[in-house]
Amino acid sequence: MKLEIVARSGPLFEGEVSEIVVPAESGELGILAGHTPLMAILSAGSVRYTPTGRSPESIEIERGMITFDSDIALVVADSAMVQ
Repeated sequence: MKLEIVARSGPLFEGEVSEIVVPAESGELGILAGHTPLMAILSAGSVRYTPTGRSPESIEIERGMITFDSDIALVVADSAMVQ
């Protein structure tokens, strides 16, 4: 599945990933390929993802939102810091 993470400062990550974990307001939300379409508000915390064929990575965000549909995830953050 494809993941794109953007902040006001610009794009932070774009690529194929095998899994995504985001800090949704109601708790952590894990997403794998084929997940049901969704939209969620994100709290401050760590967006964790595993790029295909690589080690897990993370980006700290202040707040934001995620949309997921047709195996494409878009995370839009108010501000972020790459770990």
